Amino acid sequence: MREGWIAGAALDVFTPEIPQADNPLLGEDIFFKTLYSPHAAALNPEVMWQLPTVQMENCLSALRGEVPEFVVNPEAIPKWRSRF
Repeated sequence: MREGWIAGAALDVFTPEIPQADNPLLGEDIFFKTLYSPHAAALNPEVMWQLPTVQMENCLSALRGEVPEFVVNPEAIPKWRSRF
């Protein structure tokens, strides 16, 4: 986009997930030419009905002081555990 090869882009995957504020793909010069959406490759009719159950199970695990099954930032687990 900066070089004019393409007029815009739609992005849903970043490395790392969640993009840092200094990520060049979030730059002011291309921000309004880009559609950003959450990474949702697993969102399809076959699994959509499972999401509320998985989310609730993860919340209940966390409230019991257990590590939830799906953790985005596992490096934060030791600090989180120290709260219990």
